Amino acid sequence: MNFDALDRKLLHELDQNARASYAELARKVRHGSDIVRYRVERLLSEGTIESCSVIWDARRIGMCIYKSYLKLRPDRKRLEVLIQKLSRSN
Repeated sequence: MNFDALDRKLLHELDQNARASYAELARKVRHGSDIVRYRVERLLSEGTIESCSVIWDARRIGMCIYKSYLKLRPDRKRLEVLIQKLSRSN
């Protein structure tokens, strides 16, 4: 799948606020709401967006949250080792 700058901006904005309306998203990415609706629906139909959910703001209660996106090769043993290390770091 090819993603352009608009797709990336939309994914970023939806990551920040999954409940944003098409009009609000359009204002933030500076494109028309029809284009934004089409792009979001395309990302949904292609499976790029699987679901949208609410994530609460941990900073408001004094916590720090870091998001990491990993692209992993399907090596089962190495994946299990990584999950164990991440689980122990809590």
